Amino acid sequence: MTDKTKKVGLIGLIAIVFTSMVGSSVYNLPQNMADGASAGAVLIAWIITGIGMYFLAQTFKVLSDSRPDITSGIYMYAIKGFGNYTGFNSAWGYWVSGAVGNVAFAVMLNDAVGYFYPPLLSHGWQTIVFSLVFIWLMTFIVMNGVEFATKINSFSTFVILMAMVAIIVVLAYYFSWDKFVSNFWSKGSHLGSTGHQVSGTMMVTLWSFIGIEGAVVIAGRAKRNRDIGKATIIGLFAALVIYMLVSLLSFGILDQSQLAALKTPSAGYVMAADAGSWATEFVNISVIISILISWLAWTVLVAEVPHDAARDGILPKIFDRENQKTSPVSALIITGLLMSIMMFIVIFANNVYLAAISIASVMIIPPYVLSAGYLWKAAEEKEIIKDKYKLRMKALGIGAGATLYGGWLLYSAGVNYLLMSSIFYMVGIPFYYAARKEDLKKGKVFSGWERILAAIIVIFAAIAVFYMFEGKLRP
Repeated sequence: MTDKTKKVGLIGLIAIVFTSMVGSSVYNLPQNMADGASAGAVLIAWIITGIGMYFLAQTFKVLSDSRPDITSGIYMYAIKGFGNYTGFNSAWGYWVSGAVGNVAFAVMLNDAVGYFYPPLLSHGWQTIVFSLVFIWLMTFIVMNGVEFATKINSFSTFVILMAMVAIIVVLAYYFSWDKFVSNFWSKGSHLGSTGHQVSGTMMVTLWSFIGIEGAVVIAGRAKRNRDIGKATIIGLFAALVIYMLVSLLSFGILDQSQLAALKTPSAGYVMAADAGSWATEFVNISVIISILISWLAWTVLVAEVPHDAARDGILPKIFDRENQKTSPVSALIITGLLMSIMMFIVIFANNVYLAAISIASVMIIPPYVLSAGYLWKAAEEKEIIKDKYKLRMKALGIGAGATLYGGWLLYSAGVNYLLMSSIFYMVGIPFYYAARKEDLKKGKVFSGWERILAAIIVIFAAIAVFYMFEGKLRP
């Protein structure tokens, strides 16, 4: 990629990181977090997530600073640390996660518009048509140029911030401390132990921070490499403060059972409990604007990874084609097709939005863990920061902490979603084989241990398919 395409500055990078994280999740946090947790468990969950995500953000910062030569970030770290097939799975998992995440955007946008046009709330054919229109609209906007899309995103970030400040102010105004503390732990409820409650929120909190790697993903288009780490840390703390305030203040207005029963977007209905119906209308309008902005950011990210991976010989060359404005046109079209297919799949889930964000969250855990694992390995083997012992030990600790957090996320995801994710990873095997055949006319596509990994994925996927046909496994 030539220098003339590196046009995204610090503000643009922060906007990409912030809006790709905050776009839709914040508006439904009151219901999503209260669905299986009390205020006390929610507070603990945010503390754990904040610490874990800080380690992950620092992972990306240290790697971007110490390995500025790696401009494909999220999957190239896995390749450098663990080989081509592992790197492929990182790229593939990230791509599928982004595509499913965009489907979640489509569902929430549908429900926000459905407030004004109720037929959309039935999640029938109207939802499918509505979603497909916006999937392809976003695709064609980014085809007009990635830098063009990031400029729109940067300008619009201010709108999202103002809407969220307004929501937090209203929630704080009607917040009751007595109500908040009276049911802080929801003792005697059906929620289970505090540990169980905390674990149950992890896919929601992880979904809220998906996009923290946004600056890393488009590192090849950044003006200055040093801005990548800055944007990641700034975006993390801005999002964490907003998430904690919106979810916790809501417990001072309604109790856990009331919050869990709210419709999407739940923040509006929390505000409406005391402020009146105007609040619901305001939040729905804010959701529409915010999702469109965040969806645009994610359309950039979800196409950039397969495009770069194809350029590096990890995905088939068909993903590598650019148009005259250097937009990854083939990756955009193929991603649009994938999102269209996924829309038909998730629409049949009981809770369409939660099913989409859970699948997206599980799929992105391996790319995060592999990035952290690479930092751990690189620091331990003196591949980075060779001459500065203290800094290298700090990097090793960051990598280890982020890796352990990733392990906790895998545990919290549960068997169902882990099995379902194996189906998506199995589907990727023929694509990897095709990509390596293009570059490896001689030799083996898989190494010995890579064959074992592929076999394990196939076995888990077969088990998942069996249980799905038995009706024992569903989104």
